[in-house]
Amino acid sequence: MGGNGIEFGAAAHNPFHLPGSINIAPGDDYEFYREQQIEMCGSYAEIDIVAEAHAVSLPDASQDYIISSHVAEHLPNPIAAFIEWTRLLKPGGIVLMIVPQPDAHPHDAKLPVSMLTEITEAHLLDYTVDTWPHTTNRRRGHYYRYTLDTMLEVIQWCNDNLKLGWEVVATERVDTKVSNGWTLVCRVTP
Repeated sequence: MGGNGIEFGAAAHNPFHLPGSINIAPGDDYEFYREQQIEMCGSYAEIDIVAEAHAVSLPDASQDYIISSHVAEHLPNPIAAFIEWTRLLKPGGIVLMIVPQPDAHPHDAKLPVSMLTEITEAHLLDYTVDTWPHTTNRRRGHYYRYTLDTMLEVIQWCNDNLKLGWEVVATERVDTKVSNGWTLVCRVTP
């Protein structure tokens, strides 16, 4: 990937090292994640822009790519984020997501796999971290437990109902970066 891009929730222990990439993350849990990164690898990723994944103050069609590694499960309304990412991307822009396997985190293994209906309901009810009505392991914890197939259903629903325009161009059932998730790559079609 080249050009300008965003990495949502970049982490020092899982770097992508792409030139032109900026790190966007919420600021209210920065201390927690900074300490976790330091424990894991001795350093941390600085945040370039403090923002929510569904509300970024950058111009329309200004980015070539968006990377989200182990972030989608932390979004109470992933569909709102996907709409925002589409706004930010140039035509032909790329979304690369790595999402944890359903049993990658011990807490998640106890929970049911999320269904399309609960994810679309979260969008229709406009959930945020402040209005999320369910119990999670902590604020900004894992709101959903995804499989690749569930996420493909979400993308298809967004394409059919919201004209998202994401074309799935590649998937991995086990990601080749860290091996504890799965990978989805989409291109935004004009």
